[in-house]
Amino acid sequence: MNVRVHYPSTKEGLDGLKERMVDAHANAIINYIDNLPYSYEQRARILKRASEGPLINPSGDIE
Repeated sequence: MNVRVHYPSTKEGLDGLKERMVDAHANAIINYIDNLPYSYEQRARILKRASEGPLINPSGDIE
């Protein structure tokens, strides 16, 4: 399958695309966490931790 992507030709268009991509990524993460087989409290903790920044620091260690 071939997929053609037509990127925006203006800075405003590219900024809008980036914003939509960020929204889609965030929604995918939230949906994934919401569907985990854990209690509401556990999922809330996971979501809170995920929103605080990367789980892996620059040296490659898991925090």
